[in-house]
Amino acid sequence: MSVAASAKALNPKNHVEENSLKADPSNYRVADDGSVEVQSNETLGHFSEWLSLKTAVLRKLNKMSAQSRLRMGDRLKLDFSHVDRRQLESKRLAFHKKIQDDFFKRFSVVETETLRLKNGSSVWLLAQQQNVPLWLLRQYNTKFDLNRVSTGTRLTIPKVKKKPK
Repeated sequence: MSVAASAKALNPKNHVEENSLKADPSNYRVADDGSVEVQSNETLGHFSEWLSLKTAVLRKLNKMSAQSRLRMGDRLKLDFSHVDRRQLESKRLAFHKKIQDDFFKRFSVVETETLRLKNGSSVWLLAQQQNVPLWLLRQYNTKFDLNRVSTGTRLTIPKVKKKPK
């Protein structure tokens, strides 16, 4: 179950609650098989730190080479020999809450627009071009798996504005 579901998520199209994960549709829970879905901004180093393990342990468990990188949406098997699932989920949630809190201290969502994903483009590239973090883009497009959208998909893009100091 996602943080959004457990917090009775708000629809970000109606209201963006600052300093909160309530509108976040990401699943930060550990699955029954001990794996997680990798979310935006997460690296193998983060999981290594949260689990008090060396990255080499996670690479071996997941059959990853030293050059392999995690991508949003990947499944990652975890080793809970030093930290339990609840501790991992708590650390992970705190990490994402800080990212979102820091963002909303500096920016506000002022409006949205709908754009079609163009041929040869990607969600990551669109997020970069629109200066929107992937996690925020995901909040506004909960009906799509952003790892599997195709050309022509109409995405809602939040327009952000820097807050005055």
